[in-house]
Amino acid sequence: FTEHKEEILNTIHNTAKQAEERDVLNRIERIDETNPGELVIFTTQNKLAMEIGKKINDAFKGGDLNITFSKDDMPVDVTWHRD
Repeated sequence: FTEHKEEILNTIHNTAKQAEERDVLNRIERIDETNPGELVIFTTQNKLAMEIGKKINDAFKGGDLNITFSKDDMPVDVTWHRD
């Protein structure tokens, strides 16, 4: 993660910027580094969270992308990791 952290953050920010240009409600609320090598991204829209996960997965092949939908109108959980 450390060697690709800057690239991953650029992918996240570029994806969010493009999404916000389409709809001003699509934004990143915050990015937390909860543990070394682990980022938690809070977005205003579930669709943006999924789009970020898919873009990272496409850009950094060999990872594992999981998208878990919750019931009702609760947030989606998008995780990606690569060993």
